[in-house]
Amino acid sequence: MAGTDCGVNCAAGLAVSIVTAVGRQACYYCYEFNNLVTKLGKEQEDLISIRDDVQSQLDKDKANNKEPSRDTQRKFKEANELIDEVDKLKEKAEAKKSCCDGVCPNWICRCLVGKKAKEKTEAMKQLNNELRPKLPFSRHKSLKCVPPSKDFILFKCTEDARNAILMALKDDKKIRIGLHGMAGCGKTSLLEEVREEVEVRKLFKTAFAVVSNKPNYYKIQKSIAARIGLTFKTEKHVRDRAAKLLMAFQEDKKYLVILDDVWQFLDFRDIGIPVGENCKVLLSTRQRNILDMMKFDPPPIYLSLLTNEEAWDLFKVYAGEINDPFEQVAQRITYECHRLPVAIKAVARTLKGKGLHAWKDALRTLKDRRRPLNIEKGLEEPYRCLKYSIDELDAEQISLYLLCALCPSDSEIAIEILIRFAFGLDIFRDIFFE
Repeated sequence: MAGTDCGVNCAAGLAVSIVTAVGRQACYYCYEFNNLVTKLGKEQEDLISIRDDVQSQLDKDKANNKEPSRDTQRKFKEANELIDEVDKLKEKAEAKKSCCDGVCPNWICRCLVGKKAKEKTEAMKQLNNELRPKLPFSRHKSLKCVPPSKDFILFKCTEDARNAILMALKDDKKIRIGLHGMAGCGKTSLLEEVREEVEVRKLFKTAFAVVSNKPNYYKIQKSIAARIGLTFKTEKHVRDRAAKLLMAFQEDKKYLVILDDVWQFLDFRDIGIPVGENCKVLLSTRQRNILDMMKFDPPPIYLSLLTNEEAWDLFKVYAGEINDPFEQVAQRITYECHRLPVAIKAVARTLKGKGLHAWKDALRTLKDRRRPLNIEKGLEEPYRCLKYSIDELDAEQISLYLLCALCPSDSEIAIEILIRFAFGLDIFRDIFFE
């Protein structure tokens, strides 16, 4: 009998201990509910950040014809699944954390969700520790395009052309989209504006390359590769680079390749641009026949010149406030710029802050109809306006400008290199070093 009583007492004591432990744990989950959910969110943020870095590394490896290990792929899949599970758990925690119209806490739900939150937090922490060593300390960033100028003004002609381009980009049947217009009418500025809008809306991943009158496939490939995070290491020939580019574009992404200032026929396959459903091309040129020759989708988009009123408004933006007796001369100067934005901006900036005598001299210079030597037909007016703005620079500025002109067309000129050459050529004569 005594043995039986002893057994009963031991069982009762064990039951009390178990119930006490369970109760203490339940209380912990209930009262620490908010802290557990907060820790869950923070650990999820870390996992998402690491997951995105792993995704970038996988994309880069795929573009460079490398295959990730099965272990990395498995853990990457686990990360995505765990992130989705945590999202659902957070929604449940928010929806059922209280009852009675929010007056009382829902203790049962808090206990159950709090327990799961703690378990998921530990699982994410372990996965973070496993994925983190697989990441490089640093990685090459995709080269960002230069953002469009903040002083870009959307006149009716540019707005119409921009809207036409965006509509074509949204049309699945439009793959090759062409923009044409006179030199100096603002095609490059418009393309930069479109690129920025496309990136902000996340419609496409963009690549931008300037082609010019003598297309260099090597340079075009390098510009495109830099924008999509691709590196050329062993590929020395244009054909090998094209093959690597074609492989990089075969991802599950939508690309827009923007080619500016095209003067002659381009072979997209030779460059490495797989024009198709996941890769569209937006091209600008001065010559409409280029678009027909390259079989661009009709109709081509035309960027017209400014109206007289828009030209006058643009001139006032860059020249500043214009009062009598400047206004009449200013209007005649604007007329001589022939509604070309590049010419209006150059002349207006040059004249800003100068006296009436300088404005009248500018008008006489711009009205000089003697045709300059070796200037392509149709470019005389922009040339005349740009030449005037350059002639008004001081001696040092002109020397620096001419020094830049010696560099290849559309090349990026490092300031440090430019300054070294300038000192070597004794352009800065008034600067001395002890």
